[in-house]
Amino acid sequence: MIGATERRSLDAALALYDRKSQHAAAVLKRLRRVAHMPTRARILDVGSAQGYFLIACTRMGHDCIGVEPHQPAIDVSHALAARLGVTITVKLGNAESLPLETDSFDIVHANSFIEHVADAATAFVEAYRVLKPGGVLWFLTASSLSPMQEEIRGFPAFGWYPDGLKRRIMQWALDHRRWDLRGDDEGGRVYRMLLGFIWSSPVTKLCADVVLPACSYAAVK
Repeated sequence: MIGATERRSLDAALALYDRKSQHAAAVLKRLRRVAHMPTRARILDVGSAQGYFLIACTRMGHDCIGVEPHQPAIDVSHALAARLGVTITVKLGNAESLPLETDSFDIVHANSFIEHVADAATAFVEAYRVLKPGGVLWFLTASSLSPMQEEIRGFPAFGWYPDGLKRRIMQWALDHRRWDLRGDDEGGRVYRMLLGFIWSSPVTKLCADVVLPACSYAAVK
């Protein structure tokens, strides 16, 4: 995997934790709508970076393991967990060859990993392998429809660039720096009105895809 967020310092990770923990709670709430999730779920976070998702889910009472290819990020994740009073397990590895047993997880979580793996098809096969029957893969990735994105800041409409140019920009950044999952109970009146409007037709869903820089998906085994 190639990326930049895994290079955050401990101080930067601490500053982001509250927002990331809210994300974790929202993801688990959405997944309960599409798949059975035990009270104490076994969760794998692929590309766990600074361990936000692992820490948040561990604090919620789940059994969590991370896989991360960047050792400095693993070191920060352990330091962050210690600061927040929990112990986490993170294995050094990559999405294409998970060092884990078959049929062993209720949830595989992968935030912004597809655009960074060398072989996305193999990564999906591995995620499927380690999921229990009935388990669910959740992943978020940059939207190719949106001119906005969060992967490479300073490059408007990055998702529309030719593949070769995107790879060169991502390497430079490394060297230098769908709607059905959402629930109408996740926000206030304005949120519910907007979500209802988005749900109303394929055209409004497409418009929303263009506006938002990333899309999330859930697939049940």
